[in-house]
Amino acid sequence: MTLSQFIKNNIESNLTYSILRNYMVPDRNQIKDIFSDISGQPEYKYEKIGEYLYSKSETSSGRMSIKDYDIPYNINSFLLECLDAYPESIDTYMLYMIKGYGFSGSPRHQDPTDVIHWQCVGSSNWIIEDDSESIHEIVLNPGDVLWFKKYAFHSVSNSDIKYGVVFNTDKDD
Repeated sequence: MTLSQFIKNNIESNLTYSILRNYMVPDRNQIKDIFSDISGQPEYKYEKIGEYLYSKSETSSGRMSIKDYDIPYNINSFLLECLDAYPESIDTYMLYMIKGYGFSGSPRHQDPTDVIHWQCVGSSNWIIEDDSESIHEIVLNPGDVLWFKKYAFHSVSNSDIKYGVVFNTDKDD
């Protein structure tokens, strides 16, 4: 199954989240190189991947712009498959990288859009609540993709350095 088909199936379902295991494991050094110019080591950092990918010129809280990069083939493939599943987001999507340090993470929160998280390096532990408020504990390993629907409560913790690529439709209802 392609990533695009995986996403489309989930959009049409009543699921809160779904995991595609072993989608693609990128080259660890290639992913690290994208972050090579970032100074300091914050607990959790969001980085845009190349300004030219965005229709918006401003940055939002917690996201810092970085220089334009030649987007690696595998990240570009991820983006194109996400856009195939969300064609209405062609002008409004956001694609960014997350670098998480050991024992860091993200507290319980919601996103106003569907989110596709591709775990590239390291592992992360997720807690996702479904509509019935059941709690699901998930471990993402390199190559795994997590899709979850908008407004699903979730939190993340990292036990080591982790890099992920996230597609966000950036389109509120």
